[in-house]
Amino acid sequence: MDLALADERHSSTERLRIAFAAQAGYRRCEQEPNATAVYRQVKNLVNFTSALTAHIDTLALEAGVVFLAFDRPDLNRVLSAWRRQFAELRELMDGDPLAGTMYGPAEAVVEAVHFLRLFLSFGDPDRLQDAQDLLGSVLDGRAGRSDPSARWVAAHLLGLSGEMAASSLYTLLPEGTPDAVARTFAMSDPPVMTLWRPQRQLLNLERGNPVDPATGRSLISVPTSAGKTLMAQLVICSHLAQKPGRVVYVSPMRSLGREMRAALRGRLRLLERKLVAEQPDFPLADGSGSLVGDVDIVTPERLMHMIRNDPGAALNEVSLIVVDEAHHLAQGRRGFVLESLLALLRTWLYQ
Repeated sequence: MDLALADERHSSTERLRIAFAAQAGYRRCEQEPNATAVYRQVKNLVNFTSALTAHIDTLALEAGVVFLAFDRPDLNRVLSAWRRQFAELRELMDGDPLAGTMYGPAEAVVEAVHFLRLFLSFGDPDRLQDAQDLLGSVLDGRAGRSDPSARWVAAHLLGLSGEMAASSLYTLLPEGTPDAVARTFAMSDPPVMTLWRPQRQLLNLERGNPVDPATGRSLISVPTSAGKTLMAQLVICSHLAQKPGRVVYVSPMRSLGREMRAALRGRLRLLERKLVAEQPDFPLADGSGSLVGDVDIVTPERLMHMIRNDPGAALNEVSLIVVDEAHHLAQGRRGFVLESLLALLRTWLYQ
């Protein structure tokens, strides 16, 4: 598909078809980053400035391509423009619906994408049903029969809508979890609309579910690039939304800690929580340095130093500790430091 998109002999319409087909395939085999990468190759073909008549034959394809990219800013921008244009067109037709006209199928796909976006962002099952009803109207001809591209896009989106619903955080989080947790991930950057298979398997566990408040301890072991860091963020946000206390996240390197800070900052803001300001690994002897905040991201060496100097201050009101890259226990010098840290934590927290 990438080679086909790079072939300049293909027309704009053909490139949009190739892109949408590739994205649908990537979504079904859970290669979401590739679906977003494909979109970047055809982003310039998504037209939201011209009149509808200028691209009505490709509008459904454009809507499908931008939706499967899960690029929220672009999706919001194009949907706003297209929905406004369709509303103006209905006004010209004295408020009559566009179903059955040449515009009907494309409008139905655009509205379905709008409702799918609302469902994935806010978890309202009625919006999912609205989207599926609209896509069904394109397939059975109620929206109009003059747009084969719209029927093709609708068929794929209808099939994918059920898979997306089953992968949505609103569906997967344990019963009783505040909706604010799922909304925190759907509405922050980068947005998380659906989860990958290893993440879904963890959230479907009857015992040991890492975001279940009843789970006291959990060891998460998943393949590389399967979303372990996102699971850590989910555990942290879910905990803060349901239990009092602070969270300490132990990262093996400051660079990885900064990446986690960048990812968590926006999510915590939506929960009205904040990060502790970054501190040097070895605080000054006078104890200067603010620890005000709900989540402290530290290296094992920094946390060890804090506990040795003042365990009460270091662990005051801490109700959750997340240790990243726990397999470092098997290493030499770093493993000894991490093992010593865990022993200190157990001694202090369970005394």
